[in-house]
Amino acid sequence: MIFMKAKNLDGVRVFLGNDTRRSREALRRVIEEEKAGNPHCIVSWFDDISFDSTLLCEALANVSLFGGRNIVVIDGILDHEMGEEFYRTLHNLEHVANLVLIRETTPKKELRMFFAGVGEVKEFLLKKATEKKNDFIIADAVAAKDKRTAWVEF
Repeated sequence: MIFMKAKNLDGVRVFLGNDTRRSREALRRVIEEEKAGNPHCIVSWFDDISFDSTLLCEALANVSLFGGRNIVVIDGILDHEMGEEFYRTLHNLEHVANLVLIRETTPKKELRMFFAGVGEVKEFLLKKATEKKNDFIIADAVAAKDKRTAWVEF
């Protein structure tokens, strides 16, 4: 995980990377922690299918009637055709009173800089598995008199 500094570490948290399992687990942990401290908060979830820029802007501006803040989750809207345009036109995200959680897989460099400027960024990159090669696999197959494995590996 790589952490980047930002101005407002409390209001906006960004989860980047192609390891979606780990990034979604971290996102859910943050939601659970926030709901434990504020059980009356409302969670608004927007993804590439349910994305509507008007509804998302309304959710960002909503104020809780019971005090505290609401949670707005933006999960992978870059897969929507208007997702990147939404981020480019979004202003003053760091001044939103609600907790904003953003999860994206592979944003462009300018969007990464935007995310770093508005909140805490955590990266979840997939660990590449190194392929172990056995240079003597054919010799081992011949020694074991395994014709099929020797032929396949040849």
